[in-house]
Amino acid sequence: MLRLGICNKIAWLVSQYELFKYIMSKAILGQDAALRITQTCLKSTIIRILKYEKVAIGSNCDLNTPLFFHNVTTLNKLEIGNDVHIGKNCFFDLTGPIKIGSNSTISMCCLFVTHLDVGKNQWQSIYPGTSKGIVIGEHVYIGANSQVLQGCTIANSVFIGANSLVIKDISEAGIYFGQPVTKKD
Repeated sequence: MLRLGICNKIAWLVSQYELFKYIMSKAILGQDAALRITQTCLKSTIIRILKYEKVAIGSNCDLNTPLFFHNVTTLNKLEIGNDVHIGKNCFFDLTGPIKIGSNSTISMCCLFVTHLDVGKNQWQSIYPGTSKGIVIGEHVYIGANSQVLQGCTIANSVFIGANSLVIKDISEAGIYFGQPVTKKD
């Protein structure tokens, strides 16, 4: 028991140090440098960093690291409900907002892209840059290696199988999978 208490204190100290390192990195080197810490920090630190950045995050969340954040002007474009699980190696493009409803599970290696920018080339006139948020309802499960693209809203009580691609709204509860996703009976 004593050993467990010492381990918990050490983990708390490491988490304090990582939060301090994040704050100092952001102040001195900028947001991108600070966000690299979310790729290497303890699981307990990521929630502390998000709360420091005023992200609306519910209670009893389980966020695994590493997490990757892209196009961040402010992390508070992310909103996380209660009892949310996010697996390792998930990628959040925060050009637009991303909202994750309570009691939802995001499995490992999922990708959320809130913008399209083809750069300065021949495609720019056909596909001008756009940015739209993503909304994930409550009691949603998103399987490993799935991708959700800009502007998509996923209704409550939706199960999305692994390796799926969400390119449009899912407005009805049920089981979906595939590229692009389709409802399964």
